[in-house]
Amino acid sequence: MDLIQGSLRNPISRFMVALAIVILGIIAFSNLAIDLFPDISYPIISIVTEYPGASPEDVEISITRPIEKRVSRIQNVRFVSSRSREGISIVNIEFYWGTNLDLASTDIQQALSQIQDLFPEEAKLPVIIKFDPSQISVLVLSLTGPMDEFQLRELAEDFIAPRLESQKGVASANVFGGQVREIQIELERSKLEGMNLPLDKVAQAVRAGFMDKPGGSLKTGGREYVVRTIGRSPAVRELEEIVVHSHNGTPVRLRDIGRVRDGAEDAETEVHVNGVRGIVIGVQKQIGGNTVSVVDNVRKILPEIQKELPKGVSFQIINDQSTFIRKSIQNLQKEAMMGALLAAVILFLFLRNVTSTLIIAHSIPISIICTFVLLYFGKFTINIMTLGGLALGVGRLVDDAIVVLENINRHLELGESPMEASYKGAREVSKPIIAATITSIVVFLPLAFVKGIAALLFVQMAYTVAFSLLASLFGSLTIVPILTSRFLRGSKGKEKRSSVTHSLFQKTQTLFLGIDQSYQRAIEFALSHRGFVVLGVVVIFSGSLLLIPLLGTEFFPPSDEGQVRMGIRLPPGSPLEETKKRVEKVETIILSEVSELSSLWARAGSGKGRSVIFGGRFAGPHTGSASLMLVDQS
Repeated sequence: MDLIQGSLRNPISRFMVALAIVILGIIAFSNLAIDLFPDISYPIISIVTEYPGASPEDVEISITRPIEKRVSRIQNVRFVSSRSREGISIVNIEFYWGTNLDLASTDIQQALSQIQDLFPEEAKLPVIIKFDPSQISVLVLSLTGPMDEFQLRELAEDFIAPRLESQKGVASANVFGGQVREIQIELERSKLEGMNLPLDKVAQAVRAGFMDKPGGSLKTGGREYVVRTIGRSPAVRELEEIVVHSHNGTPVRLRDIGRVRDGAEDAETEVHVNGVRGIVIGVQKQIGGNTVSVVDNVRKILPEIQKELPKGVSFQIINDQSTFIRKSIQNLQKEAMMGALLAAVILFLFLRNVTSTLIIAHSIPISIICTFVLLYFGKFTINIMTLGGLALGVGRLVDDAIVVLENINRHLELGESPMEASYKGAREVSKPIIAATITSIVVFLPLAFVKGIAALLFVQMAYTVAFSLLASLFGSLTIVPILTSRFLRGSKGKEKRSSVTHSLFQKTQTLFLGIDQSYQRAIEFALSHRGFVVLGVVVIFSGSLLLIPLLGTEFFPPSDEGQVRMGIRLPPGSPLEETKKRVEKVETIILSEVSELSSLWARAGSGKGRSVIFGGRFAGPHTGSASLMLVDQS
């Protein structure tokens, strides 16, 4: 029993299978992540090693060169580059596309363990970081209020960031700007020399004194007590009492050779929000997370956090990636729905039969819903490429059903029963439509040999189009014959038309007859002037090839996200203070000249973290940046 005959004999089972797939597709759609582009992971791993206080030359010789020599021997390494700055070494390793970065990270860790003994004692352990574009902040918040910068940053790090990180899908909440508390010890050189007290001994004594240590246990009176010595204290006065030396039998305390004060770290960056110094919190999503869902979760909890903040402290959203994603996805969905609607209208005008139009048009929603099953189990996301694939295939989804229905209708006109006409009509054209579908899918086969970022982008589109076409083919050979055998009749059983439908068909009859006659004349001319027609096609094709050099090329078409980003770079070696002056001038110009400005976030200096690692020559105290969010004119 073939597929068509089995469907006609067991229509209920086929409908139940189709219904189950549709329900599964709806569930899959509700759980799909939404993003602008597919998940793109560049095959780049960075090794970051801090060497506090070392010059770039020392970092290069002691840290960078040994790492470069060792990691260059790892398998699948394409290119190794490095940057040595004051106190930090950054080695970037680029692998060939398709390399498993998890295994590569393990190989790098093993390679580093073999040379770690060669590093200076002051150097910190190397940190391995994978480059992932998805780790760009999906939501950027500013925090302002009548508090000093230290308190504001402490509030952001100790209270707000943990609350944000507890939300589903949030990987981290990074705090930028403000001041970081630092206990500073200022020693008097003359006193150290008088006691013959080296600086490193003072440092060791402070380190040992500022530490909680276990003291064992004490059993007495049937009870057991855990004993520990308390050394860690945030109070400056208690730190001054630490004994660092014994001089002539007299204990020397820290306050005897210097003073301890509660200060702040040397600023490496300064953040301004709308021209005022403030704190910025960047929210990052988890790898493979749903950008829109993460932003929604964070937005929901912001009012609750706001209620618990001190009076006068407030939030402001200065960058939201989900806004552009929502608009892009909504526009694409709108265009796809419009295309499906237009396809149904064209079918109705040419078939001139409501029943036939509905039988064919059902292929569009069912095929699209079935495709969501592939997207979910294939770990794809709803993005521009997958939705673009669905929009691309909307017109093609009805082709198989049209061919099957027209052939079934021909058999009905010959006087055959609906059941017999449905079977014969579908069976006769089954091989041609299968071949046509396979031909359409094979077009995407060369993408299997594409490497790099193009493969990550367009492979998802290829899978989407292919699966939707296969779903349409399955529906054309199963659901369409069942529906025609139940609802479609020959010329003797034509459906009754309303006065409106009849009037529309009468008015368009002349137009369609004219189109049909024009097509017949064109065919007759082409058959009687074959050489001329072939020559004309060749000339037009050759002429179109000559236009290719005149066309521009770009990876992505231009888009308007409503955001402007700019970088500011002074000569290397410029101090942070000079960079701040330049950034403030840029802020003044923007605030006075840009009337469409919604929010402005500017930063002088690159600070620490990923911005330093992946900033290249645009990282350091001599660099700055500004991000403008513009008002949505729509």
